[in-house]
Amino acid sequence: MKHLPIILLSLSTNYLSIIINIDCLAVNSRSSPSRSSSTSLTTKCPQSILDSYDQDMARLMTIGQRIWPESFQESKTFCVESRHLFDKITNYKNRCSTGTAKQFTSVIIYSIQRAHKTYCPNKATKKAMNFFRLQSCTNRVTNQTARCLNHYNEQLQAIKRAPIPKQIPHVCCQYFEMLKCFEKEYEKLPNCSDSAEIFLNFVRQIFDDIVNLSCQDYTESSDRCDHLGQPPSIPMIKDKNWKHFKSFILPLVDIWNNIDG
Repeated sequence: MKHLPIILLSLSTNYLSIIINIDCLAVNSRSSPSRSSSTSLTTKCPQSILDSYDQDMARLMTIGQRIWPESFQESKTFCVESRHLFDKITNYKNRCSTGTAKQFTSVIIYSIQRAHKTYCPNKATKKAMNFFRLQSCTNRVTNQTARCLNHYNEQLQAIKRAPIPKQIPHVCCQYFEMLKCFEKEYEKLPNCSDSAEIFLNFVRQIFDDIVNLSCQDYTESSDRCDHLGQPPSIPMIKDKNWKHFKSFILPLVDIWNNIDG
């Protein structure tokens, strides 16, 4: 239980059991011998459904896909679409995922819902108005942050070629590299440090539950990533099996399916 984020301790017993199962599997994966990839997601859902899953998750993440709301009125439209996307993502999860991949996606959905709450206030308070004004910086750097996320998505696909025990550590270490990429892009904008903090908090809220559960000693403050070695490289020329994902969800689910083997 030492890896459970404090915020999750208030969740239901059933939800906690899901988290614990994922944590145990993550630990076992790092000590398991390398083995071949398990059944593809396409055995559960056709490629057209998976493409929609990928696109809708990318829009829900917002980075590079939607404009962040800069006013209370804009937030209303933003949040209506977000709620619709949550419903679709949950349907995809139930239809296309099984086992650990399904449990993993449940954690991701919960984390994104929590992260979106700040963007969907019930009233146009002064605090909310100040918050929305800060989104102008984030919208100015949207192309750059999208590139950081897209690189992470591609790196996840390459990580599937790593030995099984190294796949989750590489996922964690490349996540930390993505955070550094975001920070560097915001540093190029004057007077945007507060916006950077909000944006990075949004990203951390989405990933930190999974990071705390599965990464263990691979943290931002440790030097474990320095000793892990480089992940498999992203090929300069993509073969016919390489797919450009818009979101992180499907390549991550593939990795978890691979571990679940």
